[in-house]
Amino acid sequence: MDSGVWAGDRMTPPEKVPVYGANTYQKAMSRETFDSMPVVFPKDEIAINRDLTAGVENRPFGSLYGIAFTGDDATLVMDRTKMKIIPEYDKVSKKPKIPEYSFSSGKESHSINVLNFIHRIRNGASPACPPET
Repeated sequence: MDSGVWAGDRMTPPEKVPVYGANTYQKAMSRETFDSMPVVFPKDEIAINRDLTAGVENRPFGSLYGIAFTGDDATLVMDRTKMKIIPEYDKVSKKPKIPEYSFSSGKESHSINVLNFIHRIRNGASPACPPET
């Protein structure tokens, strides 16, 4: 949800965040969280909806995880390694509202950022990617 909160500098949390969690997947497994957990993160001008499907790990748009921003002209789908813009169809002009776009040559970088953060804290320096970024 962090990507959605940071989008547009929306750092102020909402007053309420409705959540429902349940373990509905029948396979016996070790869990850190519920396997099904929809979350609604309402803001003044947008609402962020997150569906956690731990264990099943089946998300829309063919990703194991990630986030989708749905707008008037397109849907932006992204995770840590890829991004895709899926345009809405304009019924009047009979063509997509904007061009489709894909980027898939990214890489997982959490371990790099965590190591940098720990190193910088130990040495009293600012991290390469501070939380304000």
